[in-house]
Amino acid sequence: MLTEGLTYQNKAWDMAIFNKTVGTQRLDDGAFHNEATLSPYTLTNMFFNYTIRGGSHFDNTKLRLSFNNLFNEHNITGDTLATKAKAVTDTANGTSYSDPFNTTTATPIPVSGADSISVIPARSIMFSVIFGFSPKSR
Repeated sequence: MLTEGLTYQNKAWDMAIFNKTVGTQRLDDGAFHNEATLSPYTLTNMFFNYTIRGGSHFDNTKLRLSFNNLFNEHNITGDTLATKAKAVTDTANGTSYSDPFNTTTATPIPVSGADSISVIPARSIMFSVIFGFSPKSR
């Protein structure tokens, strides 16, 4: 995973934008390698923070506005394979390999029995408050 980012801070304000890149992933069931491949994808998040300062009871309270999946990408991040690859034996040299085009069972899509994939959630915007409490000393 490659993470790139830019942050900025000025007194009570701070902001950042981060871009995370995940490279090609190869899945296997243990018996055969590289049974499935997931393409590389990126995810960009951004946030703005304001921290309340000034000696009040709520000193160090932080207000945060976050934007997750800023560019609304919908890439596949995971795959649970529903079927096993079909083993093929090469009679010339006696080796076995997985045949990516044939499986040992039917692969109906999109009914039950199909692969179970994970996808990046859609863009989201979130506002949060983290309360700080500073009782005044006597």
